[in-house]
Amino acid sequence: MKETGKADKLQTILITGGSSGIGRAAALMLAKDGWDIVITYSSSDESAAEVVKLCEAEGAKVCAVKADIGTMDGIRRTYEEALAFLGHIDVLYNNAGAFIANDFLTATEEAFDTTMNVNVKGTFFLTQMVARQMVEKGIKGRIINTSSAVVDAPTNTPVDYCTSKGAVEAMTKCMAVWLGPCGITVNAVVPCTIPTKLNKWQFDDPVLRENFRKGSVLGELGESEYLAEAVRYLLTENARWTTGTRLVVDGGYTLQN
Repeated sequence: MKETGKADKLQTILITGGSSGIGRAAALMLAKDGWDIVITYSSSDESAAEVVKLCEAEGAKVCAVKADIGTMDGIRRTYEEALAFLGHIDVLYNNAGAFIANDFLTATEEAFDTTMNVNVKGTFFLTQMVARQMVEKGIKGRIINTSSAVVDAPTNTPVDYCTSKGAVEAMTKCMAVWLGPCGITVNAVVPCTIPTKLNKWQFDDPVLRENFRKGSVLGELGESEYLAEAVRYLLTENARWTTGTRLVVDGGYTLQN
């Protein structure tokens, strides 16, 4: 019987931003499915160590790499350490993200650069490195990017963040065209705002939290595990013919915003 959540011959995955939120949920879920995993993180050693411990408890081979995905040094080190640990990289999940609350009229160059470096440059160059390795090794791998429902329903979300996620979706389509002839699929999962470490400040505000709940046509908040399940689907054999698209998991948020 084929393993749940794993396509034939795919067994290793690199997850950026894997110490919390959606990346953490994906790592824990895939550990149960028998994947070998490398996660990256940028700040909390404790959170990363906890994810490693929980994954290892499921029998997974896993390690954590501390790196700033918004810099070329961090991108290269992530790739090199992941490749050394895994031997080869079958799947890349670009999930690391930067979100800095700001007003368009007063937003700073520093905030703009940080957001674009992590969300766009990091996704572009890490995918380039991993995809080159896939092509060289003949791996028919998978690339998955985390986008955001703000591309369709920006409301008052920071403009630099919306811009960066629009770029991620454009990259997803263009990379799918470039890498399709090599048998590599590229897709995006698209969440609305759900409680994560990145946006904890929003959900600590009872008014904002209630607004997010009402934003779903289902009348409930989303969870990281819902997105992890979407990632799991894109790794299955049944998703072999799905590429260049976006899998929206937003509770119907974009239907009424």
